Amino acid sequence: MVNYAALAIIAVLSVAVGFASFDYFTTHTQYRTIEEQVYGKVAVQLAAVDEEDNGLMLPMTVEVKPGSGKVLINIDNPSFILDTQESMRVAVREAAKISRADQSSIDVLFSINGGQAQIVGGPSAGAAMAVAASAAMMNKRLREGVVVSGTIEEGGDIGPVGGLLPKAKAAKSVGTTLFIVPRGQAYQNEPVETCTSEVRPDFRSRYCTVTYKTTSLADVAGIEVKEASTLADALQLAIQEE
Repeated sequence: MVNYAALAIIAVLSVAVGFASFDYFTTHTQYRTIEEQVYGKVAVQLAAVDEEDNGLMLPMTVEVKPGSGKVLINIDNPSFILDTQESMRVAVREAAKISRADQSSIDVLFSINGGQAQIVGGPSAGAAMAVAASAAMMNKRLREGVVVSGTIEEGGDIGPVGGLLPKAKAAKSVGTTLFIVPRGQAYQNEPVETCTSEVRPDFRSRYCTVTYKTTSLADVAGIEVKEASTLADALQLAIQEE
């Protein structure tokens, strides 16, 4: 005779054990929920340029806490958020994928010391946000003196950005030792203007031509520069070995 009461108890225990493991599968991908690991807080520097193409650095921290999938922003200038919030969302999605974290069980808080943020908004900080969020989700430490510049795209690719020469110089000024840039951007084509003038009693002229010279970011800034095609590449360079 089948003991249905015993089977019911076994079924309940099986469900309890299943929940205790805190693992579940979606499209055959295994995720970790907040109970499985201690999520962390990571501080980085964002490389940016102002409206006059001067490089500047903005301190940012990324903190991951138990939550319900929110992406939160703490910044003193809301106008910066309009151009940047989509990059933050993509950064968090890609960070959750690569760290195998369950995004629906966590909240991610970006805190940025805005400073001149109203004139440096845009997607170029996306890669740095993704690297910092990934490290926080995995409770990993980043190497000291690492700065990342580049966009973050759906699928984890790091895209090209502008202003890398002034950004590299600004990164050097805050003690950066490794500047990670998108693939193909470690060397920049810098414009060089050459002008000649002719002056006569009744005539004055000035002719200018622009040529381009290839400049090494590493040589200009005096720091190590490495390229990364994907978020995985950048993390391999940026995360501190244990």
